[in-house]
Amino acid sequence: MKKIVLSGIVASILLSHCFVGIARSEEERKVREIEVRNNKVISTQTILSKLQTKIGTPYTGTILSDDIKRLYASGLFRDVGADIEEKDGGVKVVFTVQEKPVLAKIVFAGNKRIRTKRLLSQMKIKQNEIFDQFKLKEDIEELKKFYAKKGYSSAVITTSEEEKDSKVTVTISVVEHARMRVRKINVDGNTSFAKNRLIKLLKTKRKGWFTSGFFDNDVFQEDTERLLAFYRAEGFIDVKVVSRFDENQTSGAISVTFVIEEGKQYKVGAIAVTGNTVFTRDELLKTVVLQPDTVYSESKLREDISALQSHYFDAGYIASFVKADTVLNAETGNVDLNYAVNEGDIAYVDKINVQGNSRTKDEVIRREMRLYPGDRYNGEKLRRSRQRLYNLGYFEEVSFDTKEQPSTLPDKYDLDVFVKESKTGEFSFGAGYSSVDQFIGFIDLTQRNFDLFNFPMFTGAGQKLRIRMEFGSEKKDYELGFVEPWFL
Repeated sequence: MKKIVLSGIVASILLSHCFVGIARSEEERKVREIEVRNNKVISTQTILSKLQTKIGTPYTGTILSDDIKRLYASGLFRDVGADIEEKDGGVKVVFTVQEKPVLAKIVFAGNKRIRTKRLLSQMKIKQNEIFDQFKLKEDIEELKKFYAKKGYSSAVITTSEEEKDSKVTVTISVVEHARMRVRKINVDGNTSFAKNRLIKLLKTKRKGWFTSGFFDNDVFQEDTERLLAFYRAEGFIDVKVVSRFDENQTSGAISVTFVIEEGKQYKVGAIAVTGNTVFTRDELLKTVVLQPDTVYSESKLREDISALQSHYFDAGYIASFVKADTVLNAETGNVDLNYAVNEGDIAYVDKINVQGNSRTKDEVIRREMRLYPGDRYNGEKLRRSRQRLYNLGYFEEVSFDTKEQPSTLPDKYDLDVFVKESKTGEFSFGAGYSSVDQFIGFIDLTQRNFDLFNFPMFTGAGQKLRIRMEFGSEKKDYELGFVEPWFL
């Protein structure tokens, strides 16, 4: 038994060495050569640039598989294959590709009202580029929208393709039909609002002296949503709107109808506030628009929730959260509101992080802040800080954000300041002639965010530099102005 076990151990050791040797030789197999076959339009160099497999690197099947997927993802090939050949103790990798055809020509047929050149300008696919079927479908949808904007909402567009010698000719056939114009707009079922008031909400317009009246089905569908939003904002929560249009292909006239089922107009009933300890119910309700016996509106309710949270934020409770529950009171027929408040604790500023400034120094931004590390969060001071930063004239956008989670202590939150810089340099020049001074000219250079010690850009310290030169036949004036707004 000892001899058998010993023999087994020796055999296992020999086998393990054998497998290790095979694995090691597999790892040491280098890529000696890469060949691309069957490519006619796309250059070999372009294909090689997309591969991770390189000459001189170890060959692995995983990388080769990824390379095949990468070539497929490029959208240039219908088929991609790879073969391995032994060469000089390593491998030769052969990629065989089948290219997608080239778009040789785009032919339009049937377009009489709109020129081919205008239609081609709306398309993404171009001649002499790789043909992409998906892009063609997207272009056809864009052409339909383009025709609809021009009043040809009933236009029918179809395509056909002919391939020969890896080149495709696409024929786009258009049946334009008559240009459709809205001649009449009807609104039925409205009892609470006048017809003219509702029609003014619509983007679909009748043909008139100053309006084309072209019918666009997408805009027509949006108009249905506009009417729904309007009624809901006025308390008609159960409103329904059904829209339809009738067209006459011969005359090109369209009649549009909106049938409205208004339902009941709801008003606000009782308002309750729970969870509030910092502010009283009356103090909180002073900040909201919806009051008892006013028309209920979902959009106004969202605005009131935001106003309540802002009220807490201004007092330093930046983690506060307000949730509103609505209940239809069967007895009164009104909507009762309940604001559930989660006040949280007072928060203090930990770090102030400045982002987005590539030229302006951090200190130029920080010194305008009215809120500092260690301060209690204050909405009014944040608004003042934003206005002061805008007043500098260095930034197009200024925004603040607070971290969702505390930083070092449970009541300390970082404050992020985001800025988007604008151009602060100005250069102007001019020339003229005067009977007194004869020939005159000037050059004016101004930098409103100057930095005297930032060579060679000289921007970012919040200083102001102005150089002006006036020269002429009779006189020369030079002006140099430098302002350090935070001197001492």
